[in-house]
Amino acid sequence: MEIIHRITDYLSNGGLFNPEYMEHEKIRRLLMDCRDELIAATSCTEMMLQGTGQRAAESMAERVLNGITVGQWVQSADRLPPIRHRSGQSSDDVLVALQYPDGEHLLSIGYYSHSDQIWHIRTAKHGWQPTHWMPLPEPPEVK
Repeated sequence: MEIIHRITDYLSNGGLFNPEYMEHEKIRRLLMDCRDELIAATSCTEMMLQGTGQRAAESMAERVLNGITVGQWVQSADRLPPIRHRSGQSSDDVLVALQYPDGEHLLSIGYYSHSDQIWHIRTAKHGWQPTHWMPLPEPPEVK
């Protein structure tokens, strides 16, 4: 956990800053993503060690391996949700954010159909494209 805090402190205080190097922001974002994945992997490991739901820990591990972290928005233009639904052609449901022309956001649930290459969003007009999406958390474990 110490290394995660050291990376975070380093990046927060302007680490790697070189005004002559145009790729600075790309490298910074990459390292921040690495930090987020380290945090998620650490959480997953802690869940497994504490005996917290095996299914939840395995699901979190799979998301870490795919570079997707619960609680973190992903830009739709950068990456689409992976195919996971039993149909083999669409993503699982995800939380989506759609931006109105006035800048306000609508949050809804939807999925991306890879076969049709279109988003299906429950509370939005057909054809609307979300700006961001986020995986839904695992449902609570019933004991």
